[in-house]
Amino acid sequence: MSAIVWWLIPAGSVLLAIAWVAWVSRERPRADPHESVESYHRFQRAMEREMARRNEPPAAGASRRPGPPSGP
Repeated sequence: MSAIVWWLIPAGSVLLAIAWVAWVSRERPRADPHESVESYHRFQRAMEREMARRNEPPAAGASRRPGPPSGP
């Protein structure tokens, strides 16, 4: 009986691997180029806002988050 249990582990692993390969290699719809470009522009605008926010001087009385420790 214990031999059957030990064979279930590799058999289950093989079945999971087959399911994973089937999921990863499935047919996907083509992306709309206009939607992809618009998503990229939204990302750029968000990054520009974040960089502008980080470059602003801190408000009076506001505590800043500590930055990364300085190295040697």
